[in-house]
Amino acid sequence: MEARGWHLMAKLKHLFLVLSLLMLSACEFDTALKSAPTTVYDSLVIGEAASDYLREFKGQVVPAELTKLSFRVDGELQSISVKPGDRVVKGQILASLNVEKIEQELLDLNAQRKLANRQLKRGRDLSKNKMISASDIDVLIANQKLVTIAYKSAQRRLEFSSIRAPFDGLVSQVPKQSFERVSPGEMVISIYQEQQVYVRLSVSDTVLALINPDPDPSQYQPKAYFDGHKQPYALSYLEHTSERHPQTQNYEVWLQMPQTKPAILPGTAVTIEVDLLLSNPNLPPGFQVPLSVLVAGDSPGQFKVWKVINGKAKASPVDIGRVDSHGVLITGGLTKSDVLLSSKLRSLREDKLVTIKEGTL
Repeated sequence: MEARGWHLMAKLKHLFLVLSLLMLSACEFDTALKSAPTTVYDSLVIGEAASDYLREFKGQVVPAELTKLSFRVDGELQSISVKPGDRVVKGQILASLNVEKIEQELLDLNAQRKLANRQLKRGRDLSKNKMISASDIDVLIANQKLVTIAYKSAQRRLEFSSIRAPFDGLVSQVPKQSFERVSPGEMVISIYQEQQVYVRLSVSDTVLALINPDPDPSQYQPKAYFDGHKQPYALSYLEHTSERHPQTQNYEVWLQMPQTKPAILPGTAVTIEVDLLLSNPNLPPGFQVPLSVLVAGDSPGQFKVWKVINGKAKASPVDIGRVDSHGVLITGGLTKSDVLLSSKLRSLREDKLVTIKEGTL
């Protein structure tokens, strides 16, 4: 009996020890949960809109009114009288084809045309005396018309055997040489107007929407700094493409100005300074923010930020106006007093509850 009592007491002590250890572990686990650090996100509050809308673009001078010239007929090039860089005047012959065959064909067709005219006249005289049938007259008339058409066609081919300058300008390219065969529409010479300077640059759709296409020179004009020229020049809007470039996915814009002395040649690099606010007074307000708040959007070229709304993270798309050493200018998608998250952005998801450490932009 005493042995049984002793074993029972030992089991009770062991059970009590196990229960004590379990309760101690539970308390420690609960304390660990309560003491786990809460993730705190850095944030900033959007203040006043930015006042600096100055943007810089890199562009290049391109030939003004570049025109590609070609023959309307095929043949062998007899001569090209110009080379790249030559000045030409309107109406000047720039290139010509070998016309020996055309001239010989023209002589033959002229003789056939005269013969057909005489035969038709003789046939009509005979018809008056009823010495020739009406069907024979019809044949003579058809033959005379066919020969006349062939003769006029040869005349036009002879006229199209030379290329004349459509305006005063400079020769840009001459990809062909004398005695080469050319096809109709194949470029032989290209010329451009030297009185104007055209500048081409590539811009995003966001910037394109901010451009004011008003050609009035009294309006704001961006400044251009050309390589090799110290002073800036004023540019005016010319035109832009309506579709994205297949490689850059941007739009191309052309600006223009009168030619200067010394002349600014095609291929010259240029830096254009544009004050977007002056160029478009209706420009919506923009806000300067650090790059750390931006997150790539769902499509290429799109960006978004994480806003804090009612204590929850909300992804919001934004429009980018400028990126520089000071950060990025947001021209759409933000308003004053918006709260943006600026740290641990990879851990965020839509409607996630967040604790923030506020800052002011």
